[in-house]
Amino acid sequence: MSDNPFFKGNVRVYLEGEQALVPVELHPPDEMKYFIGAEQTHLIIKDFRKNPNQAAQKAIAGETGTEFADVFNQPAWVEVSENAGALEIDMREETAKPGERPILWLGVIRDGKMPVHKLAWEVLRPTSETAIAFAALVEA
Repeated sequence: MSDNPFFKGNVRVYLEGEQALVPVELHPPDEMKYFIGAEQTHLIIKDFRKNPNQAAQKAIAGETGTEFADVFNQPAWVEVSENAGALEIDMREETAKPGERPILWLGVIRDGKMPVHKLAWEVLRPTSETAIAFAALVEA
């Protein structure tokens, strides 16, 4: 990560849209790396959380019974920074007890419309003529 992240802290996670994450590198069981939407977005997630990584491996292997998004959407401690034009989001196990915290909102929108939320920041990048990948922090 960067020496100068623009956000560090505990968040609630919410993944939006079908096929929002594209797995790029698998380093089971410790890390999963994804692009949000598509590689050309340069929106990168490095997830070091145990349960979401196990669920991802099962989904990639075609196992059923676990909804990946439900497991991925658990709280996390994140560090968000920009590195050579890419937005990088490191996700780790949360470090505090649950409480009021912002939502890290990630995904792909396909109809050109996003719900209105009070945002601390957002990054939007096209994946095609009809889809946009995004990462945003919704204020608590």
